[in-house]
Amino acid sequence: MGTGGGINQGTGDSVGGGIEPDLGLCNAAAYLGLFVPVLVGWLWLRQALVAGRRQGTMAGHQTFNIVLIIELNTV
Repeated sequence: MGTGGGINQGTGDSVGGGIEPDLGLCNAAAYLGLFVPVLVGWLWLRQALVAGRRQGTMAGHQTFNIVLIIELNTV
């Protein structure tokens, strides 16, 4: 088994100098474009759950069905 340095080495090569920085980070905008709406939605869900518990309207509800629809625009 290795020491786990393979992942760090690969990341360092792609960002640090193994290849061009533009090529190594070419998907960063797409990743952030997907990550940010998911994060904000998750934070809103947490706020809604806390507010519902505080008001007592969520009593007895143990499960929630959450549907995320993510539209990816490819260029």
